Amino acid sequence: MIIERGKIKCSALTFVKNGGDQFKNCLDSALFCSEHIVLDSNSTDQTRALAENYECKVISQSKECLSENGCIKDYSCITNQGIEATEHDWVMIVSADEDLSDELQKGMTDVIEKDEPGAYLFERKYVLNDKVVEHASSYPNLQIRLFHRSCINGFIKPIHERPELKEGVSTKILPGIQYIPMDPTCDLARKHNRYIALEVYHRTGLTWRTWFRVTFEKLFRVCGRIARIIIFRLRYPWHTCLPLRYEWLNIRYSLLLILRLFPLYPRPRV
Repeated sequence: MIIERGKIKCSALTFVKNGGDQFKNCLDSALFCSEHIVLDSNSTDQTRALAENYECKVISQSKECLSENGCIKDYSCITNQGIEATEHDWVMIVSADEDLSDELQKGMTDVIEKDEPGAYLFERKYVLNDKVVEHASSYPNLQIRLFHRSCINGFIKPIHERPELKEGVSTKILPGIQYIPMDPTCDLARKHNRYIALEVYHRTGLTWRTWFRVTFEKLFRVCGRIARIIIFRLRYPWHTCLPLRYEWLNIRYSLLLILRLFPLYPRPRV
């Protein structure tokens, strides 16, 4: 059954591989947009059929953005591919497992209907066991997820991609929440290992001086994260905080990255 799309002149953008049950939440959240570009990576489940039922424009991910085994090696490359395929000037980024609150959808609708070009940050919160995590060491988690194409030069950085804003463009925070379902810790650890390999792969020619600078910055942030974890557990009920096993994974990410970036450590293949 074909589900009719909304009329708001905005292009939603998602890249996905085997989106599973959570992909439907993403599609429902973006239904107010008159266009939804889905960049698929050879999904073998019902992802493509489900996207087509929502009248999405399904495109295969460009091979130049992928490694030999078909995994994404450059997330900015994929994002820019999607932006080039969009029909509208307003573009909204939503991951395949994410969900947008009604307040956030309304805020986007108001901005787009006024059509005042800009770039907008979404506040993002984790969801674990169907409950919103109110306190985490990575909060506030703000990312630019809505922008007018005239305000950016494109996306940069192959990993942890972000839009490069044109000179004079500032960001604003939209009301509402973008919800991020948490993967099981074993799956999240594997995802982190993949991201770490990509970061190391793209950081070629790292000098000792640069490594010491990166190490200092990462350890400084880890100390700040640990301090926030302790403070939150002293101030708030533990059930409202991100579980320590997830907090540890974020700390582990930084520590492993320091190790793998060590100039004498063998470089990975992706």
